[in-house]
Amino acid sequence: MKKYITMIALLFLVCVLAFAHLNRSGDVNCNGKVTITDLVILSRYLAELDDLPCPRNADMNKDGVIDQLDLTKLQRHLAGLE
Repeated sequence: MKKYITMIALLFLVCVLAFAHLNRSGDVNCNGKVTITDLVILSRYLAELDDLPCPRNADMNKDGVIDQLDLTKLQRHLAGLE
């Protein structure tokens, strides 16, 4: 019985950690970090030059639209203003 409880607890922990990694606002390339690279990728997406590897992380203001407002919010985040 202890073995099953340990397995369930471990599985739960893995799921929580995976979910946290997948929903990192601003991490548009899904590498686990929010960096200037994410800003470049989002800029190129908005200029219609590239696709987004992780569009779910690009909607910085959570309004359901990926646009210039998200880019500005990401810039402010990287500058330490938000």
